[in-house]
Amino acid sequence: MRTSLTFLKYVSKKFTLWFLTVSFVFSVVLSLFNMIEILRRSYNKSHIGLKQVSLLAIYQLPDLLTELMPFIMLFSAMLLLWHMNRYSELVVARSLGLSIWAIMCPVWLTILGFSLLNFAVFNPISAEFSARFEQMEKQLLTGRSSFLMISQSGLWLKQEEENNYSLIRVARLDQSKKDLKEITLYSFDADNHFVNRLDAQEVQIHPQGWLLKQALLSEANHPPRYMGDLLWKTDLTVHKIQESFSSPATIPLWKIPAFIQLMESAGLSSLEHMQHFYTESFAPFLYLTMATLAGICAYHFTRRKGGLHFVITGLVLGFFIFFLHRISHAMGLSMTMPLFFSVFAPVLIGVLSSVSLLLHLEDR
Repeated sequence: MRTSLTFLKYVSKKFTLWFLTVSFVFSVVLSLFNMIEILRRSYNKSHIGLKQVSLLAIYQLPDLLTELMPFIMLFSAMLLLWHMNRYSELVVARSLGLSIWAIMCPVWLTILGFSLLNFAVFNPISAEFSARFEQMEKQLLTGRSSFLMISQSGLWLKQEEENNYSLIRVARLDQSKKDLKEITLYSFDADNHFVNRLDAQEVQIHPQGWLLKQALLSEANHPPRYMGDLLWKTDLTVHKIQESFSSPATIPLWKIPAFIQLMESAGLSSLEHMQHFYTESFAPFLYLTMATLAGICAYHFTRRKGGLHFVITGLVLGFFIFFLHRISHAMGLSMTMPLFFSVFAPVLIGVLSSVSLLLHLEDR
């Protein structure tokens, strides 16, 4: 028992060091390529300097690392097992009667520990960085800031014009009819002074603007006036409102279910946010699958001494699971298959396949 515990601590420590090393290398490479891409996008914008470019790259880095975390796990496990095999540690472990399951157990436990730490600490930090990146990107690169937020009272939008701006509260969107329900429109001048307020129970969206049905106009120091059907000029559509939402990566994982409820109560599509929640929830199983694939390749390597085959096989299997995961996600967003199944199926296939292969090799 003491030997097993000592071996578990040793392998866990080695895997953690390799994980940190691989994460650092990925961070440096991703940051360099990301800075080059941001410089390319901002080459004709004189107001963007090296400081802003560096901040954008730093803010986007956690989200990029999350996207590539399956490969970081795969490479970390492959390097660990390659290093152990190089110094005959795998051979010694096998000669002491340790199965491949016992050898991989410390790696799996370390990954589960990392997943818990990621949920409690890294995910909220990554969400905050992603939110700052999107805000800076809209202000510096696309030339506009976010104009939408959601709360219990509905959607709040901001429409900026040349000499004034308007704040709009929309209680609910009707996706089927492409119109709005129960809106209140507050107009302000350039000095933030209140101008007037428009209320309507229903709004029909036309190419020329919003048609406020049976609108009621309220002005300062004047009683409300009935205006009938009133056309308010704007280019906002249901599609633009939906697209103006920040990406799901800007919301901590534990807040997404409540946010999805707000979106659905407001009549917005929560498909992308639900898929992100399912993906992040099942991510630990994907990480375990990648590590298991590395274990399969290492087991084959110790039997046949094929270093090149070890690397190639691990990469091929890893890319296969990763792209299967991506294709399934695309099918889920297009509603070709049920959303939950599109996230769960590739993870289940990867887990069952890797465990089956490991069982097959262990029995040989």
